[in-house]
Amino acid sequence: MRHRVRAAAIIIDEAKLLLVKHIHPVTGEVWWVPPGGGMEAEDDSLISCAKRETWEETGYHIDVDPNPVFVREYLDRAAAVLHLEIYFPARITGGSLTIANVPPEAEDIAYIVDARWLSLSEVAGIQMYPEQLRHSFELQQRTTYLGRQSS
Repeated sequence: MRHRVRAAAIIIDEAKLLLVKHIHPVTGEVWWVPPGGGMEAEDDSLISCAKRETWEETGYHIDVDPNPVFVREYLDRAAAVLHLEIYFPARITGGSLTIANVPPEAEDIAYIVDARWLSLSEVAGIQMYPEQLRHSFELQQRTTYLGRQSS
């Protein structure tokens, strides 16, 4: 069995969540995930991996909080790969939204088709991984909304 460690960034701005759209080139399955990817030889930490992957998949430079907010483990039995995903809160420090930075040799180049800011109502209608993140985003948006209402 192989192991894959993935670092990803959770970026929320103006009540929208930054997500990357994937379409499987063979099956046509569509899903959205926070920007991020697997550790590479040039990554000296999970933080540097999250920064690199976010830039490649979205065009944004980010500042990453080193305290993870979510960890997910799952087994892809078909590929015999155990995945460990670590999600970090982050904020944008520069750049502009584009998927043009995905390296041509990257495994995901055939899958990544879009990156977008999605609202709570838009997130409710898509296939998103990890699914638990949807509920955290909903809770965060409701808390923010309630906080604004009471001030």
